[in-house]
Amino acid sequence: HVVRQAQLGKRRRMVLEGMPAWKAKAFIFPILREKVLAFDSSFETRSAFEHLLRAGRMNPKAAVPEATRNDRAMACALRGTSLRLLFASLQRSVLHERERAARAAAEALEERLRRVAMAAAHP
Repeated sequence: HVVRQAQLGKRRRMVLEGMPAWKAKAFIFPILREKVLAFDSSFETRSAFEHLLRAGRMNPKAAVPEATRNDRAMACALRGTSLRLLFASLQRSVLHERERAARAAAEALEERLRRVAMAAAHP
């Protein structure tokens, strides 16, 4: 049978949604960076990601906060999710409605990665 993509459980989603925005961003952005650059490390993709960092007011050198056991478990759960699900978590739980520039930057980056995937699938 087909193996399902790893997802954040209901409890982890609730914890992520309940975190202060700065802490949720500190969890998601470094993991998102790893996954995005592993998928496509072109100049355009790196630039789109840097734009997302600026729009989301994140430090480009930020590392995942893994101070407590729960923090380590959250980081592990996020690392196990797909890139698509990380973008969904970013839009749903981390970026607030008023952060329009960051939401637009996330959507632009996600669209860029879709185009890269389509070009790779249909050379």
